[in-house]
Amino acid sequence: MPIDHNIKLDLAGKYALVKLHHLPGDPQTPQELAAAILEHPEAVVFGTGDNEFFPLMLRDFYATGALLGYGYAVAGDPEGDQQFGSEVLGLAHRSGRYHPRCKRPD
Repeated sequence: MPIDHNIKLDLAGKYALVKLHHLPGDPQTPQELAAAILEHPEAVVFGTGDNEFFPLMLRDFYATGALLGYGYAVAGDPEGDQQFGSEVLGLAHRSGRYHPRCKRPD
């Protein structure tokens, strides 16, 4: 299965990220979220150019290895945020085969 952005010429992937901390209030419904995004479109990040990303669901079968690698990289960096690294490692232990709804990526 190819990564979706590799099959589109403009390198746009199938996901966009919404930086909820850039939105005022606390949108609780799709309608509230859509209205907040219309007021603050800068909160939406498309995975192109310098903003390229790879989203990872905790329930993804392969997530544990990715999160362990990331968490240990942060923990091994003397300038890294150790609390953040510890929290990422905590996510790793709730991901992949440890997740109650583990599934292979689609």
